[in-house]
Amino acid sequence: MTVKLRIDLSQGILEVEGEEDFVREIHKEFQSYASKPLPGATSRAAPEKEEGEGEDSSEAVNTDQQQPLKKRKQARKQKTTVDGQALKNKAGSYQPAVMKELKLDGLKEYYQVYDPISHQEKVLIFGSYFKEEKNLPVFTANHLFTCYRVLNEKPPGAFLQAIRDTSAKKSWLNYVDTDNISVVHIGETYLAHDMKRKSDAK
Repeated sequence: MTVKLRIDLSQGILEVEGEEDFVREIHKEFQSYASKPLPGATSRAAPEKEEGEGEDSSEAVNTDQQQPLKKRKQARKQKTTVDGQALKNKAGSYQPAVMKELKLDGLKEYYQVYDPISHQEKVLIFGSYFKEEKNLPVFTANHLFTCYRVLNEKPPGAFLQAIRDTSAKKSWLNYVDTDNISVVHIGETYLAHDMKRKSDAK
């Protein structure tokens, strides 16, 4: 008796035609073969993660990548602090203050020699006073502000800006920060030769 067996490979079926015993034997062998895993298709277990790999290692990498950023932030903080205290030279936080213990003997006489017409000229006179009369070549914004108060002169509303302008626009001062100001040679020359004096009006 001839038997026909159809097997669809896409579904695990093979078509065979012949004697019944022969077909049964082929079918049996095919089933046995089909039940075996294909060569190269054996499942591979995922390699075990070694200690320090996986999420922990990725976190470690991220930490390493973040270290330069942290160092830059720390560097910026170090620039703005000294011994853990914020610098007082920030223009935005500066508030002029009178130096009550400062002795300004002879300031009035030194100032009255000149006839300043602007705050820039007044600042130059005060700076020159500290350099020439007080032997203080480097002074602070508070030194200049105290001069205004002692002489009963009205200080400019934008006090720090007036000092900066004397440096940037006139080049009479060297302004580093509120605690580091000095008169430069251009300012000395202007004061000696171009600053209007009260004696000139006579």
